[in-house]
Amino acid sequence: MRLLQNKPNVVTLANGGFVYCFSYTTLVAIARCGEVLTTDQYHSRTTSRHINQFVDEYVGRDEHRTPVSPAQLMSISDRSREDREEVFFLLVKAYSNGNNTPQQKRSK
Repeated sequence: MRLLQNKPNVVTLANGGFVYCFSYTTLVAIARCGEVLTTDQYHSRTTSRHINQFVDEYVGRDEHRTPVSPAQLMSISDRSREDREEVFFLLVKAYSNGNNTPQQKRSK
């Protein structure tokens, strides 16, 4: 794990190809391969600014930003590298339908 940035109240860490943004002590965003997952929960103006700065720095545009629940962000950080990558891109794909809810798999 590598510390990329340590500013007052915001820390950015890199680990296994993922970049994590913590505002205060809360995981609020994860970047990977030009995509960013961000928390869908509002915390404060300062945390919102931290998230926006992170998105600007790592992908530059909001169309590569996918809001997800805090639990989904944590589920990525708690997995092995291979699992993190798979879950990250599944969430991006699931939420890319535009209505900010994951697409449900249809049962046969």
